[in-house]
Amino acid sequence: MLVDGKQNNVLDGKYVELNLGQNVNTFGQYAEGKKTGLWKEFYESGSKKSEINYEANLRKGKASFWAKSEKLVGQYNFEITTIKGIAKEVMHGKQSKFYDNGTASEKSNYNLGKKDGLFEEWYENGNKKTEIQYKNHLVWGVNKSWHIDGKPKQDFYLMQVFDSTKNYWQAVYDGDYKTYNYNGNPEIIGKYKNGKKEGLFVTYYNNQKESEIIYKNRFKVGNSTSWHRNGNFSQLENYIIVNNNGVEKSVLNGLCQRFGEDNSLLEKAMYKLGKKDGQWNEFFRNDSKARETNYCDSLKCGENIWYNEVGAITDERF
Repeated sequence: MLVDGKQNNVLDGKYVELNLGQNVNTFGQYAEGKKTGLWKEFYESGSKKSEINYEANLRKGKASFWAKSEKLVGQYNFEITTIKGIAKEVMHGKQSKFYDNGTASEKSNYNLGKKDGLFEEWYENGNKKTEIQYKNHLVWGVNKSWHIDGKPKQDFYLMQVFDSTKNYWQAVYDGDYKTYNYNGNPEIIGKYKNGKKEGLFVTYYNNQKESEIIYKNRFKVGNSTSWHRNGNFSQLENYIIVNNNGVEKSVLNGLCQRFGEDNSLLEKAMYKLGKKDGQWNEFFRNDSKARETNYCDSLKCGENIWYNEVGAITDERF
């Protein structure tokens, strides 16, 4: 270690540190015991490891880092700001990270320590991984991601809503919402409005519809359909939004049906404002009736009949 001078046992002036081979390992300068100006670090081979600018022991301006392969792996920018009366270094401006092979890994922008603007990531093969919009360190705007082979993974918009009861900002979905499987085929396609599902939501399995549900202000409404993975119907339901003592909720209303994977009708039921009402029928796989139950305001009422698979009555109760 070589130092130009000391004042009151405080490092001052040029600073040089040598490795075991007597080559320069670290080179920089102190001012009254604090790092100042450009500092450089080297690998044993003599290639650059880092270059960092300091002011009073804090990083300010550009900071660059290299791998042993001499490829640039990081380039950052810093600024000094005062937080609660204390000087601190924070990221400010463009920031970049690279893989050892030299391809980009991350690119972002900071405004006095807070992410601001577009944040980008890449896979090591060079394909884009994510695009995320930030505003004052909060995720805000169009967000996209891709699978490693370049096929789409997610595409949605996030906005920030202030929760006054908890006194913080919360990210919520707004607008189109799309997710995709590894083959790039859709998994979920829908829309949000101020964090609540709105309109038609469709889910898929292996590029085949799995469900279709309509939402209004996050509540299910109207016809809802789901399918088995072989493409046959699984359920047909109907929903309506009701207000119960000032609290909205979605409830079943009208005809609802359930089907087997072979498309056989298994259950046929009626609801009225969320309650079982009218005749309920259950069926055997051969479509013959297995049970007939009557409901009034969710309570069994009237005649209840059981059948065998050939249609003969096996039990009857009132």
